[in-house]
Amino acid sequence: PDFIMALLGSGVLKSGLACDRAGSSEGINICVKDKPSAAIQNVRVLPSAIKGLWNVSVVLNESGSIFDDYRKCTGAGNKSYDQTLTELLNGIKPPYKKENLPDVLKKITGGVCEALATLNAAGYTINEMVVSGGQSKSRVWNQIKADVCGVTFLKPEISDTELTGDAACCALALGTVSTLVEAIEKLVVIKEKIVPQN
Repeated sequence: PDFIMALLGSGVLKSGLACDRAGSSEGINICVKDKPSAAIQNVRVLPSAIKGLWNVSVVLNESGSIFDDYRKCTGAGNKSYDQTLTELLNGIKPPYKKENLPDVLKKITGGVCEALATLNAAGYTINEMVVSGGQSKSRVWNQIKADVCGVTFLKPEISDTELTGDAACCALALGTVSTLVEAIEKLVVIKEKIVPQN
């Protein structure tokens, strides 16, 4: 599935590393060494692409869709994310605070903050995570989420990390690398670090 390739291509292949895979839906994922011993409410646990590791996540089914629906309803469907965000923010400058944001942005960032809180309550604290997917292509949006949720985002050179994951698998199949981890270490380059400004 594409989300496995996205997680692989984000470089989140060691215990404690985390990823915000954000497109039409969104998933806050953390790689862990030990599988949780019991089911945790609202948390999904799946094997990692790397043997012996696990992916623990909270899924937000509609975060990107909420924003797309807003754009369609307001006639902004042909505008870029950044154009729409600039109009929505109407002069609001960083550091961004949840209480100052328009309702649609409050709803989406609130979901991300709740997901992080759910993982924290389960024993998985995330202070930094790779961001991938369509939502990650907007510098403004990344900064809003970083400020509101108090988390640093690492933006890879290739935002569509499914492609990087696919390339890593191809490299392994072609024998140009001996492991997926080796392939990912060669392919994943962090381009930008977005830190909370508050």
